[in-house]
Amino acid sequence: MATSQTLTGPLSVAAPSRFRFLFAATIFLSAFLLFQIQLVMGKFLLPWFGGTPGVWTACMLVFQALLLVGYGYSHWLTSRVGAGRQAYVHLAFLLVSLLGLVIAALHWPAPVLPGASWHPDPQRAPEFLIVRLLVAAVGVPFILLATTGPLLQRWYSQLFEGSSPYRLYALSNAGSLLGLLSYPFWFERTFRLPSQAWLWSVAFVCFVAMVSVCSLGVRSIGSKTSNSALNGAVEDEARPPLRRRLMWFALAASASTMLLAITNFICQEVAVVPLLWVLPLAVYLLSFIICFEYPRWYKPGLFHFVFGTAALLLVCFNFTSFKWGVGGVVAGFLFILFACCMLCHGELYRSRPGPKYLTLFYLLVSLGGVAGGVFVSLIAPHSFRWFWELPGAFIACAVLLVIVAFDDPNSWVYRSSIWLRLALLSGAGSVTLFIWSLKGKLWIPGWIVPSLTIALFLLAVWKRPEASAPANALATRSTRFVAVVLLFSCAATLLWQGTLRVRGPLWMERNFFGILSVRNHVEADPSQSGKLLMHGRTVHGLEFDQPSLRRVPTTYYGTNSGIGRLLVSLRGKPVPLRVGVVGLGIGTLATYGRPGDTYRFYEINPQVIRVARGDTGHFSMLQDSAADVSVAQGDARLVLEREGEGGKSNGFDVLVIDAFNGDAIPVHLLTEEAMRVYLQHRSGPDAVLAFHITNMTVDLAPVLAQAADHFRLNAIEIKTESSDGAMARSDWVLLSASPQALAAPELRAASTPLGARRVPMWTDEYSNLFAILK
Repeated sequence: MATSQTLTGPLSVAAPSRFRFLFAATIFLSAFLLFQIQLVMGKFLLPWFGGTPGVWTACMLVFQALLLVGYGYSHWLTSRVGAGRQAYVHLAFLLVSLLGLVIAALHWPAPVLPGASWHPDPQRAPEFLIVRLLVAAVGVPFILLATTGPLLQRWYSQLFEGSSPYRLYALSNAGSLLGLLSYPFWFERTFRLPSQAWLWSVAFVCFVAMVSVCSLGVRSIGSKTSNSALNGAVEDEARPPLRRRLMWFALAASASTMLLAITNFICQEVAVVPLLWVLPLAVYLLSFIICFEYPRWYKPGLFHFVFGTAALLLVCFNFTSFKWGVGGVVAGFLFILFACCMLCHGELYRSRPGPKYLTLFYLLVSLGGVAGGVFVSLIAPHSFRWFWELPGAFIACAVLLVIVAFDDPNSWVYRSSIWLRLALLSGAGSVTLFIWSLKGKLWIPGWIVPSLTIALFLLAVWKRPEASAPANALATRSTRFVAVVLLFSCAATLLWQGTLRVRGPLWMERNFFGILSVRNHVEADPSQSGKLLMHGRTVHGLEFDQPSLRRVPTTYYGTNSGIGRLLVSLRGKPVPLRVGVVGLGIGTLATYGRPGDTYRFYEINPQVIRVARGDTGHFSMLQDSAADVSVAQGDARLVLEREGEGGKSNGFDVLVIDAFNGDAIPVHLLTEEAMRVYLQHRSGPDAVLAFHITNMTVDLAPVLAQAADHFRLNAIEIKTESSDGAMARSDWVLLSASPQALAAPELRAASTPLGARRVPMWTDEYSNLFAILK
């Protein structure tokens, strides 16, 4: 205790109060920059890998791994290096990071933005290319930003004894949340990408200066006392037992897995809204802020009840037959994520160690986050055909809840309450009854059993036991037994639900780009039955089962659609057509091919190519086409750029860009630079660029209208309503330098002017999805 007194006296007096603000400001800025650079790099890399949500998931995994390295460095520095030398070691690394930024600025278009020589090879696995790019571009600065939280919190606890360093962790998450929300709503809309990189770099230099002042302040103060005083102030604290450390890891891993699993699920299976991934991440950070800044808000009994409600909600979402609507489902999944994160992060705070093992705590929390990211980003896509990680992570959270409740002698598990046991039994039985009612086995309104369970649980949790009434051992054991039964009931139900999802389609596969499935298309008219190719909830093609109809173009490509009318109008030309198509689907447009015609498709997803070629035995439009058909794998723009090296041109009479009705908008296919590539590959002024812009959430017409003005192209828009189950609503925009190319009777009969609304020209450095939201 003498050591502690020595530290308290000199250091508390010597440490000026302005250092408190400097520490807080530095930690806040580091967290802000940490998330800003993630978003900047995500926006930069999305075009290189096809704009799929899997790119963001892979980026998050890399950043989690770099965060782990930063936390590991902080733990090593504070536990292995004397307090007097810690500042100098850290300053050396900071100077190395600044030197790296200077070198990058001299060789790349902007700091942290790699040049064209780093473009990915389409034949290599995208996950590892993303790792290489991010480590080279921002690896060292990101690691040093990541060290700031645990390192400065440790120094803060030594300088200001009695002040909780964990409040700075909440401040760090507040900075992360501000960085997350300010980027899409202001930075992205205001600054071009190189400007964002330069602004971030300038802010990073300011950060380095602030950390330098903090570290030198620690050194100057530390010189007034011995290193043993600084490092020994908390030597009496016992090392956390292995079980406690494993719980830190498990809680962090479960929350991280839930975040990424729900992000993937709602972005691919629920809604195709741009930037939807921002909401789950905001919920995740908010739970950290609440638990570490306002710990009194986390009441275990209350949030165990909230988690139980989330479990019932998840079951309802998976089995209910009535429509919840996209907004309701997204809100429901965000509530489920909030319940899981509050449970995991609340228990992390309750089991936190003292200052001596603060860096070990953050290291294990970060390690758990990386484990969740590895599972969702690398293992799950190559091991599971469906989103099994979602029910798996939820079940893991439920197991942790039971463990925590059993370990806490004051928890609801040890209450001798008949109401609690009835609530748990009701919850276990409600799943079976609810499913039976939906399957027609038993008629019962779907809301009754879940509502009864919630009411009983509320009564049990909020009805305080009498102080004089000792807990009954048999009653508490029965309560724990019923809780375990409820856990197994929920787990079995969720796993059964996943099994039904996998068994439903005729074929299903999953890879980096998402889940592809082949499903039956059933109509009242047997001749209209067929097979659908779906990517998540997006239809990518329909082929009829009846042999005589297999070459009939369907969905967005029927003869009444914009592209259908264009290709029909060109059939009368004696010269064979050369048609390029960005986006393969099942190759429906190949059905328009004549002998002598050339159709060349560009597709980034190798799984789509396998399906369209008939490798799964479900589609044959490519094989049945009379034209010469070829498929190029890779991002269409990058492949076209390589094919156009040296001024070469594919000489397409029609170039179709069909990549905007899926789960993400590949912005790089709509920029000024992309338009120049398309125009290079035209056969001449009469060639037509055909853009398929059917989308539920964004209106791309203003973007194309601005592009038409910029390149002096004529433009028309053709909208077609759904005529039957095989012909979907479609919206096509046709651009050409020649007015005669768009003057065919088939086109004039259905076309309308593109419209007067314009937005700023999109470039590789600027785009704004918010300006075109419907």
